[in-house]
Formats: sequence, structure tokens, C-alpha cells
Amino acid sequence: MGPPVTRSQSTESRAVVALTPRPDSDWPASANLAGALADLNDRATVRGRDAKNLRYATVLAIGEVREEARAGATRLAQTINEGNSGLLSDLNNSFAAVGERIDSLPLVATVNPDGPLPRIVPFSGSGEDPLQFSLWLRRLEDIMRMRSTTWTSQQKAFFLTGFLDGLARGKAEELTDDEREEYSSVVAHLKKSFEGPQHRYMARQALSSCQQQTGESASTFANKLLLLVRAATYGQDPASQKDGVLEEFVARLRPDIRYYVKLDNPSTFEQAVAKAQMVEQLLAEATADRLIRPSLPTQAIEVKAAAPPQQSSRNYERRRSPFNRGQAHFSQQPRGRLPTRPVRAEATTNCFNCGGVGLFSRQCPSPRVTRRAPGKSSFRSLSNDGNFSRFSPRDGIPPSRYDRDRELSQARDQIRALSISLQENQSALERSDARVNALVKRKRS
Repeated sequence: MGPPVTRSQSTESRAVVALTPRPDSDWPASANLAGALADLNDRATVRGRDAKNLRYATVLAIGEVREEARAGATRLAQTINEGNSGLLSDLNNSFAAVGERIDSLPLVATVNPDGPLPRIVPFSGSGEDPLQFSLWLRRLEDIMRMRSTTWTSQQKAFFLTGFLDGLARGKAEELTDDEREEYSSVVAHLKKSFEGPQHRYMARQALSSCQQQTGESASTFANKLLLLVRAATYGQDPASQKDGVLEEFVARLRPDIRYYVKLDNPSTFEQAVAKAQMVEQLLAEATADRLIRPSLPTQAIEVKAAAPPQQSSRNYERRRSPFNRGQAHFSQQPRGRLPTRPVRAEATTNCFNCGGVGLFSRQCPSPRVTRRAPGKSSFRSLSNDGNFSRFSPRDGIPPSRYDRDRELSQARDQIRALSISLQENQSALERSDARVNALVKRKRS
């Protein structure tokens, strides 16, 4: 016999009935699932069939939720796309309207939209400014033509006045208000003020004292001279100005450069400047070469000129040795006009003219001293008389023939040394010319 029927069993049976899905019902799956879970008792026993039905209701509910989520996402994406399209269309319409509004605006003469202005030095009109007003005005008009807009006469006049300074600005203030607004009137007044005869005279004075300074490059000097010549010859034709620039440039170069430029005989100013630059570069290279390998022509001449007088001094000692025999007290006389002669064994050398130590008579800066006192007998008379023992330094050197021979020997030695020095200088000059010619050929090739 089975267990007795109780209340819990009836409740359990109702729960099983409630869990049974009703697919033909109009209610959604999530409503069926919610109703089944609400009616299920906590103490009811769940059977396998009830679990399957519950699982089936759960799957249906999840599928329903997924479909609803997918449909919602699709609707949201469509709404967003529609909003973006509308926003993009509105933005395009706004930009088009702004562009049409900008295009409809009138053109204004302004410089900023075309970019920054090139650097322009204000014109002051002072005497220290070498730039001519016409050259400065030409630069200013070139900048005006760089603008994309067409300028009126008033705008040009205002632009010109904005770059005037000092005395030139004061000259512009001398005009009336109507004249200051007229570009041609302002230009004519400034040309009359800063390109008159007095300014040409000042330019000629500056040109007369213009010379290329040491350390100034040929190109810098050429630019400075070109401005001065144009200011001094204002009003002449360009051909005359070019000839004048060429002549003034060649004549006012440094002497070491002018010689080579004249030797080339340039026909135009540009050729003269190019030649001067090339010679300047070659001289700089030669100077650097001399600094790296310096020559010593002076020392060589001194050595070669010092050797013969020593031999002459020895000959002199040998020739006057007969006079010194038996004269042991000769070097001890305190009142002699000539200093004591050193012996040949010593290394020092005395001058026969002034008595100085370390130089020869041919190198002595003092004037020649006549050694033989008046009234004294000559070398030949002394040698005939045999009065050698009475000869002393204060009596002077009597042999006049020996003096002539000694001077002749010294002159020959000087001529020989000068000949050697001349030959060395000629060879050095030939080497320098050969180096310069090689550099010139290399530059031309």
C-alpha cells in the first residue's frame, strides 16, 4: 500500500502542473518561466521531467532576451548612424556657408596673409649711411611687388613712410597731408633731399680717401667701393659707372694685390674682383706655407759674412807681429787710445775702429777714425829706421798701405756676402713665382 495522501503531495502535483510549458500560450517564454518559479514550493520534490521543462523554459527565456538585445542594438546603431549623418550634413552646410561668407567679403590690402616681410633696413639719411636712397627705394619696391594684392598710391606712401627714420622721417613730415598720401610726391621730395649735388660731393670725398685696409677682403671692399662710385656718379649712364668702378677698384687695392690684378688687365669690374679674390687666396696660402716652413736668409748671410773677417784678422795679426816683438808692456799701457788687443788664443773679437768686443770694423756703426797721428812717420819709414820698440798704441796704426789692403779685403768680403745673399733671394723669388704660377694654372684648370 502506498503512503497516505497528504497535503504536500497535492501541492507537489500542482507544482508539476505549473512547470509544464505551454507553447501554444500567448505569453512570452520569460513570463512562463517567472510564473513557474513563483508557484514552485521550496519543499517540493523536483522530478526529472520537471527539470527538463524548467530547462526548456529557461532556454526559451534566454533566446528571447538575446533576440530582444540584438534588435535593440540594431535599432541603436541605426539611430547613431542617422544622427552622425545628420550632424555631418549640418557641419558641411555650416562650412559651406562660412566659405561663401568669406568669399563675399571685400579684399583688404594687407601684407600678413602673404607671409612675413623680408628684412628691410630703415633709411635714416645720415652721412654715416653709405646706401643711396635710390638703391634703398629699389629694394623697397621689389618687396612691394612681392605682395599678391595691388597697392594704391596711398598704401605705398604709408608703407614707405613706415620705413623712414631719423632725418628722412623729418623730411617726410615737411610735406602736407595730401602730399604725404601721394607716393610719387614723397619719393620726389626724398630724392631731392638726399640725392642733391652736396651728397654727390660728399660721396666723392669719401671715394678719394677709400683704400683697401689690411685684413679687408676683396669682395667686401668691392661692395663698399661700388656704393660710393654709384653715389658719386649719380645721373650718369650705367656704362660710364661701370668703367669708373673698374678704374677705382684697381687703383685702390692693396699694393700686393694691385700688381697682379693690373698684370691680368681685366676688362670688366667682375673680372677684376674675381682676379683680386684669387690673388688674395694665393697670398694667404703662401703666407701659411711660410709660417709652416720659415726660411732664415738673414742668419745664413750673417754666418757667411762673418767667416772671412776672421781670416783677415788673423792675417792682420801675422802682419803686425814684427811690431810686437819685445813689447811685453804694450798691453799694460793705461793711457792708450786703443784698447788692448786680445791674443789669438782668445775666442773674443775686437773692433779695429772703436775697440768694441764681438764685432768687426766693417760692422762698426761708429764713424771711421784716422789712426795715424799727424807728423808721425809712415810704416815704411818706421821699418827703415828700425824704431819698432818706440811704437805704441797711442801713436795709432801707421801702415797706410795695410789700411788700404784691409779695407779692400773687407769690401771684397762684403761684395761676396751681398752676392751670395742676392743669389739666395733670387732663387727664393723664383721658387715663389713658380709656386704662384702653379697655383694660378691649377685655379684656371
